[in-house]
Amino acid sequence: MFFLIALYSLTLADWHFTDVTQSAGVTWMHRYSSANDPSFIAAGAAAADYDGDGWVDLYVLGGENQANALFRNLGNGTFVNVAQAAGVASAGGFDCGAAFADVDGDGLLDLFVGALNASPKLYRNRGDGSFEDFTSRANLQLEGSSFSAAFADTDRDGDLDLFVAHWQSGRANFFFENDGAGHFTNATTKAGLAAHFRPDLSFTPNFADLNGDRWPDLLVASDLGHSQVFLNDGHGAFVEVTDAVITDENGMGSSVADYDNDGLLDWFVSSVGKSTPPTAKRGVTGNRLYRGLGNGHFEDVTERCGVREGYWGWGSSFADFNNDGYLDLFHTNGFLGPFAPGYTQDPSRMFVNKGDGTFAEQSADLGLNDTRQGRGVVCFDYDRDGDLDIFIANNGTGGTLMRNDGGNQANWLTVNLRGNAANTAAVGARIQLRANGVTQLREIKAGNNFLSQDPALAHFGMAQANSGVLTITWPDGTVEVFENVAANQALTYSQPARVSSGCEEQAVRWITHVTKLNGDFQTRIYAKNLGSDLALADLVAYDSTGGILGSTTLSLDADAQQEWLAEQLFGTMAVSHLAIYAPQQSLISAGYRLAQGISATAHVHEESSTQQSFYVYPGDWNIVYDGIALINTSQENISVTAALLDGSGNEIESVVLAHVLPSRAKHLTPFNTVFTEGGHLIRVITDGPAQAIFLRGTHGRSEPGLLFQVKQLPIPR
Repeated sequence: MFFLIALYSLTLADWHFTDVTQSAGVTWMHRYSSANDPSFIAAGAAAADYDGDGWVDLYVLGGENQANALFRNLGNGTFVNVAQAAGVASAGGFDCGAAFADVDGDGLLDLFVGALNASPKLYRNRGDGSFEDFTSRANLQLEGSSFSAAFADTDRDGDLDLFVAHWQSGRANFFFENDGAGHFTNATTKAGLAAHFRPDLSFTPNFADLNGDRWPDLLVASDLGHSQVFLNDGHGAFVEVTDAVITDENGMGSSVADYDNDGLLDWFVSSVGKSTPPTAKRGVTGNRLYRGLGNGHFEDVTERCGVREGYWGWGSSFADFNNDGYLDLFHTNGFLGPFAPGYTQDPSRMFVNKGDGTFAEQSADLGLNDTRQGRGVVCFDYDRDGDLDIFIANNGTGGTLMRNDGGNQANWLTVNLRGNAANTAAVGARIQLRANGVTQLREIKAGNNFLSQDPALAHFGMAQANSGVLTITWPDGTVEVFENVAANQALTYSQPARVSSGCEEQAVRWITHVTKLNGDFQTRIYAKNLGSDLALADLVAYDSTGGILGSTTLSLDADAQQEWLAEQLFGTMAVSHLAIYAPQQSLISAGYRLAQGISATAHVHEESSTQQSFYVYPGDWNIVYDGIALINTSQENISVTAALLDGSGNEIESVVLAHVLPSRAKHLTPFNTVFTEGGHLIRVITDGPAQAIFLRGTHGRSEPGLLFQVKQLPIPR
């Protein structure tokens, strides 16, 4: 511990931030005249390389009747405002919040701009340095106010869909599906979200894959205790899984990242809090840091990590500002109004990650104690010197550009991805860097920090490592590994040419029984691709309760038979069962065998449709079946009942195996613990679709251990 503290202090000695707003030429005012909550909240900025010259540019909102600014990065440490010539000055409105995303798949970043009490705007990038107003053709004529926006390919059809936060609009127009050409359809009700925002207090949305199944989930930071967590069910809808852990009282800013390098995404929500809070009509228990558990649920580690006290928090962003390999956390603060005395000059907060699961607040030491009315935050390396700088979009005054000086004393790596159309920025891709014995995770996003957006780049601090191993998981599941990637450079990788994944004709197949490596059984997955092109199969691993443990993608060679040992695909995870999403033209089966001493393998074809009644009729009354492994493949809870029958089909004994079996959960029952008498036939009935296999000889009494696909067989007469 002494060594860590000494190294940490040494790093701070030559590391600070310098206000370069004036010298960089980003002097732009945000103005308002209304004295109400929405106007006190408004502001915004977004960063992206909109013109493709390799330098990240900055879009800054001007406020009520004040033009917006598009600061083009000149590559020499300065910017020039080209908003008027580019067609995005948008004077005469009350714009609020901004986000870049390629909505039409042409490889150019388009621009979304929200507004108070007016329709948002969508500007299409023409590719010549200018934009056209695309709002009407995009079908984004929304009523009410629009604050932050986030984009992701939620249905994995290749284009970016949209969520818009409104705060007090009270209308069901949050979620919009993209048709691939930048035309949007209101899918709020279809996605199951309409009933979850009443009242509507949404501020900051972010899409992120919380459970590793490659479907973007949704986190929404909302005011007055209404922050929510939604899991993507993979069928066009989001399921709310918010639990009692989510307790932020005034969720405003938001950042999603892996702060502790455990491979799972965590969630920070800025709120209102002071150690000695002044009078306020809102809760003042402070920020929340929710540590991800990998299944869509979290644990509250705010107090443990030391990030609770953040004043009146707004825009927030995880970023490795000192390049030590651990994500730090910056957020800005302040508020006006009659119920916010004592919060009008709140300093910004810089929580430096100490690498041991805790943070130290160092804003004053680093020169970051800005006390103006901060709202949006953008973290980006505007001067390309290898460390991340900060722009603060203030309310009612000018913004602030803080240059990072000394953060690049340690090594670094920046990765830019070029995806296939229509998701040309590869939003949703995951990048892992292994260096210094630590694996860092970044997920490419087009999300929001609160009225503000970082560029869709992955920046890694590498400490003293000179190279690392880079793993890219592209949005279509393709995985590429690059060895010995040298530090201190900005790299661009292009997604491999799209192959036929069969997504448009995918079918799900279940591998019902998987045991841990070195367990009693070994499970092999067999696949044959009958198509003439390479195809992809997505595997999702579940525990017995239906929780998702992780996912992986298999490449199915054209016209080839392949096999994999299921346990090794997921390391030492205690996988109970698998769902395999594969093209219709592929054959999927499983083979089971005892791990030790048995050469025979029982092959089980997993492609038959799920059923609600199951019989085992072996023909030899002396064969003993040990039990049943059954998966609830429906979206609802089901019950499971088993009966022991005699040779004439008469019921000898009946028992309820499961009163409630949750969706995607597995029930495993040894029959000798259920039935007290012998019989000739076993019948299992469920009140919903299920997939099952029977287990025979699993205790090694006589025959080799075999697992049989359950068939609907006639009752003997």
